[in-house]
Amino acid sequence: MMTTRQQRHQQFKTFLIDQLGQDEDGPIMKLLAEQDIKTLPDLMTLSDEDLKSLSFLDGNEISTPLLKGDKG
Repeated sequence: MMTTRQQRHQQFKTFLIDQLGQDEDGPIMKLLAEQDIKTLPDLMTLSDEDLKSLSFLDGNEISTPLLKGDKG
């Protein structure tokens, strides 16, 4: 069955929230939105260096690196 990119995005988001217990407004969800990572293949194609340098804008618009524990 073919799925649209929007459906894959919703499946990825549901997986992160329901299965991995991520908060919808938590740092990982913010980071993924800011980096335009909307599907699992988007995430899987990042290099190790890209993963190490991931950061998100906190509530004060300051770029905050993703904590090592949140990187897996």
